[in-house]
Amino acid sequence: MDAKAPLSLKFVVIGASISGIACAYALRQAGHDVLVLEATDGSHRGEGGIRVPPNMTRILNDWSLRPLLDKWAVTCPEFIFRSDIASGEPLGILKLHAQMMDALNANFLLMKHGDLHTMLLELAMKAGAEFKYNVPIVEVDPWEVTATSSDGSIYTGDVILGADGLDSMIRNEVVLDDPPTAHFAHKIALEATVSTALMKQDEDLKSLTESAEWWVWMSDGAAANGHLIHGGEEFSLNVTINVEDDSTSFTESWKDKVAFDQVNFRFPFHDPRVFKFFELAGTAVPVKYIIRDSFDDWVHESGKVAVVGEAAHPFMPSCSHNAAMGIEDAAMLGSLFSRISSREQISTLLYAYEELRQPRCAETQKSEHERRDFIALPTGPIQELRDQGLRETLKQAALDWDDADEEFLRATYEAYIIIFAYDAGEMADDWWTKWGNTLERGKESQSESEFTSRARGASALSTVSVSVSSSA
Repeated sequence: MDAKAPLSLKFVVIGASISGIACAYALRQAGHDVLVLEATDGSHRGEGGIRVPPNMTRILNDWSLRPLLDKWAVTCPEFIFRSDIASGEPLGILKLHAQMMDALNANFLLMKHGDLHTMLLELAMKAGAEFKYNVPIVEVDPWEVTATSSDGSIYTGDVILGADGLDSMIRNEVVLDDPPTAHFAHKIALEATVSTALMKQDEDLKSLTESAEWWVWMSDGAAANGHLIHGGEEFSLNVTINVEDDSTSFTESWKDKVAFDQVNFRFPFHDPRVFKFFELAGTAVPVKYIIRDSFDDWVHESGKVAVVGEAAHPFMPSCSHNAAMGIEDAAMLGSLFSRISSREQISTLLYAYEELRQPRCAETQKSEHERRDFIALPTGPIQELRDQGLRETLKQAALDWDDADEEFLRATYEAYIIIFAYDAGEMADDWWTKWGNTLERGKESQSESEFTSRARGASALSTVSVSVSSSA
């Protein structure tokens, strides 16, 4: 994205999260001044793994990160679903065929959260974004567009973006009159990371280091997934376990570790590699599943404050698109605000961001819930039908893309391709094509508030329709 806005604004971003840093870079590239305020000292780097789907990889490549991704990310060739028996034998497979990935112009990558954080931070700082750490924000005035820190310092901008995570203060106290209801889903995610050099010394765990696949174990009401990270030097494994105790001291934070031998809930996996991995790790990061109801408003009525990333669309822990949605938010905002020519257009562009991003995030979140439920089906007739269908994928996987059954390909890959093919920049371009001329003329023909109301109510999202065929 090389376009520079005719008018330069001052953005204050609350939170140096992945989405906050990404917004800082995208908005700097669009020609704006950006100040990022982070409550912590900024030293924490997530040790666990994340998935980088093609819709996210394309953006990172466009942001010149391809060389670093080649070094520190691992290209995933396939997802292998394993049965919950002692051998953990493959039950199903989703191959990421070269023809499909070439058409998407991006790979599905596996990487370490901390590596992505570091890459983006260096990129944003090089672009000229300013970062201040140990600055907890305690109050935001959305009408004066100011943020006040705990020591009384006041930071002023033209726009404030809340990138302050799942339990966002900006969302709960500024954007919404009635914050979304949150409830414990009686699930715990447990994550650990171990060096592959250490794993190779164990005959059982060695097998996990020999493939770039995404390993997925399916259990009765539980799931485990793991993959290589940090250029193949480490392996990250995450399990999702049902728990009954609602009084657990675990939180949503990925910063707190516990000794694995002190984890006292039932470990519902029969493949010994899963248990042995956590024993070898010695410690793990437990994360409590907090599910929040959806909410409509991402932009304050002042039209000058908005939320991004998990402050706007909180996902379940350890999904494939948590980081991707925040990166898409940043790309969208960067593209929209690369065109601004008047401060009166700020609210319209923020509402356009909300209008464009909400359906995308809702559909992706729905898909993530469905896939998590699919993997963790309880033992019974539905689980048996699932396993029967997965076994068919093993047969088809032995065939080349050109030889596989077209209906099978469509049924298997269409939903994935729709998600993977999304392009936030193109969506912003489409919106501008539809509304840009009217927006530029808006102050001549009508008040900006009238135009904003029209633009917010309009549906600017096109349905992505992708046909899966042997020529895709």
